[in-house]
Amino acid sequence: MSLLDKSLFFSAFGNLLEAGVPPIRALSAGMPLPYRRTSRKIVQHIENGSTLWMAMKKCHFSKLEVALTRAGETAGTLPLTCRMLHEYYEECRSLRLKYIVAMVYPMVLYHFSIFIGWLVRSIVSTNASLTRNEILLLILPWACILGWKFFSPLLHSFPVAAIIEFIPFFGGMQNQLECSRFLTCFGKALDAGISVEEAIRMSGDVCVTGLYQWRFSRIADYQRDNHVPVSTIFPKYVPMAYDVSAMIKVGEMTGQLPEKVDQGAKVLSDRYKKRVFWLLKFMTGLFFLLGVLKAVLSIGGIWSGQIVHRFDEFL
Repeated sequence: MSLLDKSLFFSAFGNLLEAGVPPIRALSAGMPLPYRRTSRKIVQHIENGSTLWMAMKKCHFSKLEVALTRAGETAGTLPLTCRMLHEYYEECRSLRLKYIVAMVYPMVLYHFSIFIGWLVRSIVSTNASLTRNEILLLILPWACILGWKFFSPLLHSFPVAAIIEFIPFFGGMQNQLECSRFLTCFGKALDAGISVEEAIRMSGDVCVTGLYQWRFSRIADYQRDNHVPVSTIFPKYVPMAYDVSAMIKVGEMTGQLPEKVDQGAKVLSDRYKKRVFWLLKFMTGLFFLLGVLKAVLSIGGIWSGQIVHRFDEFL
């Protein structure tokens, strides 16, 4: 399902619940077309005795959707949960669009930097064609995109995530993304009245990489066995920014833990976005320089060849 489909589903479902329509009747009503078959399956599971979040889990909803629905259903704030998920997917759509727009210019420069050599050669010779290396370089970015799509489970596995953790810059990006995901769900779960230990466990399942799922599972086990403040557990297992840890500590001391957790999630998410856009700007400059360098080398090669040819004719 696309982000737009998910946003429309939770918006429609939440609006019907806010109007006082029971969940089964709301799911049987006019849901967005991609979700109609799934909605019928959810209704069947509920009629067979499952709760809403269990039915959604059986219908392969995401971990975030299942965790937040479970929290909302337990606390009786399901309409609010649906609104949260609608806003979350709308923000994801907006952010994805920004990433795509920001990547267009670097990709154009990348392809230009490859074609520039062929363009210079075609001015001199009508038989000029792309070399084998140039063709491979043209295929490379699209192969990487397809590889990310098909091999993402491997890239998110525990060993690969552990290796990325030690790579400068990219390890920090992974940490910021996973911690912001965790804190987003953790704050919503606390708002819904879920216990700290259970909120940590269900929020840890939202993480994509096996490394961070394991880390937050360890934190949940430690909290269950020792019942200590959350701010003292996180530094033991998860490297988190000092100011975000301080926010969580202040939240525990003032009784405003959900608000401070949400604030920390936003801080980490903003830092991740800044790193992504900085990386895209760096790629833009790099591809521009590569294009200029290749053009200069191609023109220089042609001129040097002409000079050698004329020198041979002179001799």
